[in-house]
Formats: sequence, structure tokens, C-alpha cells
Amino acid sequence: MGLKKVIIPPQTNWDNLKPIFRHHLWRHRIPLGIDGMVTPGYLMMKNEWTACFLPDSMEGLSFLDAGANDGYFSFEAERRGATEVVAADIYRETDFFSHTSGWPETGIRLVKEALHSNVQVVNCSILNLHTLRKKFDFVFCNNVLAWIRDVPEAIHQLTGVCQGTLLLSDVFNEKISAHITRSKFSANTLSLKQLKSQFLELGWEIYRIESRDEYQRLLWHSGSFDIVDSDGPVNCYADPTDKAPISQSTLHEARALISINGRIFVNKVGWINEQDVRKRAEYTQPWTRIYRSVRFRSGLDRILFRMRNKNKDQGVFLFARKIQD
Repeated sequence: MGLKKVIIPPQTNWDNLKPIFRHHLWRHRIPLGIDGMVTPGYLMMKNEWTACFLPDSMEGLSFLDAGANDGYFSFEAERRGATEVVAADIYRETDFFSHTSGWPETGIRLVKEALHSNVQVVNCSILNLHTLRKKFDFVFCNNVLAWIRDVPEAIHQLTGVCQGTLLLSDVFNEKISAHITRSKFSANTLSLKQLKSQFLELGWEIYRIESRDEYQRLLWHSGSFDIVDSDGPVNCYADPTDKAPISQSTLHEARALISINGRIFVNKVGWINEQDVRKRAEYTQPWTRIYRSVRFRSGLDRILFRMRNKNKDQGVFLFARKIQD
């Protein structure tokens, strides 16, 4: 795969997209609909929508993205025909320290403008979804519950705004009987048994469970970025075409996410000249590449991955529906 290289589009389109690439805090890779350009995030595989077992079509459905962040799933639901899309998250335009305390609204607003989207962006915690005062045909909550201290209340809020299908994606442990709540900035360990019980108490059932392909995600992450280091301070630029640096930074094992116009993007840092840093893939030695290639093609790599991770928490997708009034 390697580092994604993007060509700057004609001037008119680039003028419209330039503000997006001047924002230096992206998580999602969101297609921008022009010449293969995407936001320079470090999440979202090319087939992320289908990898999350979301339906191909959202035609005629209302869609709530609970914990939307930069809005990948919100914009994709709209593209797939959803009649109404609400992206809800805790949005705060402050210095970013932890994604448990909020996320800048700048990114999702920039994409909304660029795509001429009708997605409604709402500053709302998962614990306050009742303030939306509406129900949705499809509610999607992706990797949020593990960061919530009051999981039962979060489930209550999610079921309260859903009148059709509720899809939860998170990391669960099938061997424990109750949720384990950790410190403020650490993810909880969620119990699948307790979650099912909580849904049943609210008159819902979990009718479908799918496992997340963690191995495929590992392959994507290890092959989509380059690691960069610098011997000293390097110039950082606001965007790939900016001529005057805005700051300097020393980089050590930083992730380069996208390459445009001879510049590479580093999250939270900005754009730097490729020649100013040492750039390397995660696996650089020829023998290592050959060894990994043989393991991958034979299927041995996936088998070994499953053996190493069989007793760990697993990514799971849970589909729920109402079974009683």
C-alpha cells in the first residue's frame, strides 16, 4: 500500500479544499469527491463502511452518528441515500489532550462545506441524546461506550433515540460478567454478558453479532503510513503549497499520513518537506519483507495473530432491535 500520494487538483477546486488541509487535527480519512483526495486522517480503511457491517443503502432512512468525530460515517450515510443525518459528538475548539474530553468541530464543518452536505452537526454527549427530541431509523455508535463512565445510561440514551436498528461497535470481553471501569483517560473493559442483560431490561434484544477483523486493520495501519524522524528542528507549513513556515518541530517516529506536492502531513504538526526527514516503512529490511510476504500469502500470519490475541478483548459489532413496548 504505502503512503497515499495525492495530486493537487485544478486551482478552483484547490482553493475550495485548501482550508481542509490547513486543519492539522484529523482522525478520519473522508473522501472529498475530487481526484481521489481525502482528509489526512489516521483512521478509516478504504472499505470502512462495509467493514463495519453497515448496509449498502441508507435510502429513505434517518441516521444518527453517535460519537461522529470528523464525520466519516455521517457523510457516507448521506451519500448512500439517508434522508436525514445527524452527527452528534462533544465538540470543543480547545487544545486537544484526549479524545475523551471532546474534539474540534472545525474538521467536520470544513468537510460539510466542501461537500455541500446537509448533515446536521450537533454538540451533544452520548449521555444527553434525549435533548435531540427525535428518533432515528438507524443509530450507529462506533467505539464510544468503552470511554463512558456510565455505560447503562449511555445504552438507555441510545435506545431512547432509536426506532429501528441500533448498531454498536466496540471492544468487548466475553469472559467477564460485568463492565470494568478504569481511570478517566483509559478505556473500560466491556462485558458482553452484562450488555445483553441491560438491553433485555430495556425491552431490546441483540439479534446479530459480528467480529471485527482486527488483523485486516493491522495490515492497513502498518502499510498505509510511513514513519519519519528528523535530526533537528524542521520547518512546518500550514498547507502543502504554503511557502512560509508557521513553526518548527523535531520529529521522532512520527506518522506521515499523506503526501502532496513534495510535502507530507504529520498529525498535530502540519506539513513538512519530505527531504527534511528520514522516511521509512515499518518493515524496511528486505529479508523482513520477504518473511512477512510468505507468512501473509500462506495465511500463517493471520493464524499466528489469532493465537496471540485469542484471550484479549475483541472488537465486536452488535445489532439490536426493540422486542417489546
